[in-house]
Amino acid sequence: MNRLSIPLIALGALSVAACQQTVLTSSAPTTSVIDRANEMQNVLNFDSCLSNGLEQDAQAAASDEPGQYLASAKTLAGCDAKLRDSASLVNIDQRMQAKALAVQNYIKGGDIQSARLALMDFEASFDGADLIYADGSSFADTMHVLLHSFDDRVGYKLASLNARRKVKDEVRRAWYWQNN
Repeated sequence: MNRLSIPLIALGALSVAACQQTVLTSSAPTTSVIDRANEMQNVLNFDSCLSNGLEQDAQAAASDEPGQYLASAKTLAGCDAKLRDSASLVNIDQRMQAKALAVQNYIKGGDIQSARLALMDFEASFDGADLIYADGSSFADTMHVLLHSFDDRVGYKLASLNARRKVKDEVRRAWYWQNN
């Protein structure tokens, strides 16, 4: 029995010493833990901003007030900045949709210059990536048609864009009556 109890006592003493050492070294949070907490806070700030922007968008749609569309656009346009260096933690489609809705709401609110700037920010932020509407048309092409003017060859330029058909038809109609 003595032979068996000595190794057990030694093993028990080593495990207790190991536990104490771990407890002593992990009492202060490490930099990576603090960084991770900051990243999670940034994601929570983005989510809160997105919720506020979507709520403002719903209110704007219900009242059809340009000022409410502009408030929603400003909120949504600023959400991505709340992520700081944590952008990779949020689904890119969610970020793209927030910025795209900001562009559309600037248009609905009547602030075309801000819509153009927001569209440029969208394109720069996502390196040429695009969203596709349910009808198969391109978000970026549709916004370019709505936000930019064209010269005499408007028909040729519009034909090459994957914009919504109704938008292209309306631009062609307006261009025709402007020139005839």
